[in-house]
Amino acid sequence: MRWRRYRGPETRLALLAALLTLAGCAAGVDPSTAPATPDPEAPFLADPLLGYPRGVSVDERLRLSRAHEAVAERRQPALAMGEAVELLERNPDLHPARLVLAQVELVTGDHQAAYERVRELVAEVEGYFAARLLLARAAEKVGDLAIAYDGYFDLAERSAAARQRGEEIRERVLEIVTNRSADALRRGRLDEAGNAVELLARWAAGESVTLFAARDLAAAVGDREAELRALRQLEPRFPEDRGLRGERAELELEVGDASAGLRIYQDLVTAAPGDPVLAAKLARAKFLWRLTLLPVEVQTLVRQPRLSRGEFAAVLYWLFPQVRYGQSRSGTIATDVLDHEHRDEIVRAVNLGLLSVDPSLHTYRPEEPQTRASALLALLKLLERQEPRLACLGPPGPLEESHTTGICRSASRCRLVAEEAACLPLAALSGPDAFEMSRGALGQLGIE
Repeated sequence: MRWRRYRGPETRLALLAALLTLAGCAAGVDPSTAPATPDPEAPFLADPLLGYPRGVSVDERLRLSRAHEAVAERRQPALAMGEAVELLERNPDLHPARLVLAQVELVTGDHQAAYERVRELVAEVEGYFAARLLLARAAEKVGDLAIAYDGYFDLAERSAAARQRGEEIRERVLEIVTNRSADALRRGRLDEAGNAVELLARWAAGESVTLFAARDLAAAVGDREAELRALRQLEPRFPEDRGLRGERAELELEVGDASAGLRIYQDLVTAAPGDPVLAAKLARAKFLWRLTLLPVEVQTLVRQPRLSRGEFAAVLYWLFPQVRYGQSRSGTIATDVLDHEHRDEIVRAVNLGLLSVDPSLHTYRPEEPQTRASALLALLKLLERQEPRLACLGPPGPLEESHTTGICRSASRCRLVAEEAACLPLAALSGPDAFEMSRGALGQLGIE
């Protein structure tokens, strides 16, 4: 049963018929006698004036009190509804009378009607305690446990019934919202997942269930810092979970504390000394940690999506001691780098014979994209300076940038690229690729 507005005799006649139906349901109940068994809904049927921020007349107050007593204590919903209907005929905007109707709907089993009516009230009147308490109970009755628990959670300090019922459904609600978040992520609905995680953070801040959901959401949206924050709290709680420890280590190396990531991998390798995958990850962690000792600018360069020729020269200079301190083989001058921010690094790499200058124009073109072929050639030339000659380089012979097949073959044998097919000589070079190629070259030189 639903009653929205209360104007005119036709409405009154229809309501009288409904009253007769309810009165039949209440037949046999002595109005002066309290029910023998507790009504499970009674604790959620608060005085309709409780928390109502607007004024009412003395007569309205008395009649609302009678209506509340009838529905909450004497099990006479028909009488309560009669009082509420008459009050609403005089003043259709009297919110407490509308709340009485919602209370009647709840106790007579029309939970959906109660839910919809009281939801409107809560939206219209901010901070209306009695309405918010009924909304929580009605939401639970219609199966919207998240709305129910949110209400119980908010009202727990003011209502023992809300606190107790919230505790009883808490685990189930957390499970439902966690599953909701995971399902939203699977379907690519990041906003829905974010809303679910916000609820978990509100209800269970700092708990593992919330941290796992926050980690998954952060990973889905690419927020590596947020993902790491969650893992920093989770990983110590599950010390035997190697996967979780590895996830944290990778993120520490990428966006956090590289020394912390290195320590985690050292511990993992100590616990599993024969694991080749962990050994490789430890070697990479050592290299990343060493990178943190270099200027911040260099750390930024190896994360860029694309490097220029000038930037690659800076990467070579800072990653390889042989470039910083090596003996120059020529005094080549590039006229277009005199005012460049990486002038010293370019000049050093050029005069070591690692990078080339246009012989006729004497230009280096520092702003042009760095190709993978040219970068691999520079690294192979560095390896050629090693004594004795590295076996992966094959027999002595000139390496030229135009001979990309030979460059790719040598780069693959020397583990600068994973395989020859991954060489992609004409493609532009990214910072992460320059990092991995350089790490492979340093490994051949015996530098971790």
